[in-house]
Amino acid sequence: MRAERFLNMLENSENTTETSPATRRRFLGLGAAIAAAGAAHVVHASAADASTGTMQYGAANNAGSSATSLTSSHPSYTMSIANTGSSDALQVVTDGLSPVFDAGVRVTAPQGATAFRAVCGANSIGLYVTTLLSAASANSGIYIDNNNFGNGMTIDNAHTTSSSPAIHVTASGLGAGLYFEQNNPANSAPGADFRYVGSGYGVFVDATGPGLCALYARSTKYGVLGVTTGTGAGICGSGGVSGRGAKFKSNVAQMWLEPSTLDRPASGKAGDFFVDKVNSLWFCKGGSSWVKLA
Repeated sequence: MRAERFLNMLENSENTTETSPATRRRFLGLGAAIAAAGAAHVVHASAADASTGTMQYGAANNAGSSATSLTSSHPSYTMSIANTGSSDALQVVTDGLSPVFDAGVRVTAPQGATAFRAVCGANSIGLYVTTLLSAASANSGIYIDNNNFGNGMTIDNAHTTSSSPAIHVTASGLGAGLYFEQNNPANSAPGADFRYVGSGYGVFVDATGPGLCALYARSTKYGVLGVTTGTGAGICGSGGVSGRGAKFKSNVAQMWLEPSTLDRPASGKAGDFFVDKVNSLWFCKGGSSWVKLA
């Protein structure tokens, strides 16, 4: 309303020959004040302005209880955020005070699309998640709810000359470094499935602390099942310089050699034990030299 009044006054002044320069200066000063008031109104946008009006850059926007939606048909991405300084490109905080599950970032993608893509440069982190300590409940740094047929998470360390792991987990608290839970009784798939085609170890555990063992397996059937498809041993244990290669403890039998359905082999390796089809126990001294022990 004030802007319209100013324009009318300015138009009348231009059509009137009696208007003095001082009067015109007052009109221009009034116009500057009105423009400044309008700019202040834009900068100090209300909650409704932030949700339905123009988003203000370099300022704090408060949408109150309103939601903000951003839709794009760009073939690559909807939003690109880059921080050319030394800080984070995006910071998301949730207070966690809601009685239901609160997520700092919830990402959903249709079939065939990528929900979240993080690209980082040298000495940078693609995704960094911090959970605040809560005495009421346990927080998850990353929670993935997969209702599709694909993987819940896929991590590809595609750098062919990098020796860094695809996943690096560090636990400084009292919990496990990595925890797997498979709670579907009808699922016959393994809880952890590793496919390895390298020349080293499929699973390597380096235990240097005061723990009991490097690998602990507990089951109602077999604690450890080792199968080889070659000529090596299903399970291999090395005691090093002063340790034992294997230790067995039981109140039933420390070791069970399941009898074969065949006779003993014609030859073997020195140190072989063999129980034949009639339950006879043989010890091989090397080559074709066998000694019947029982």
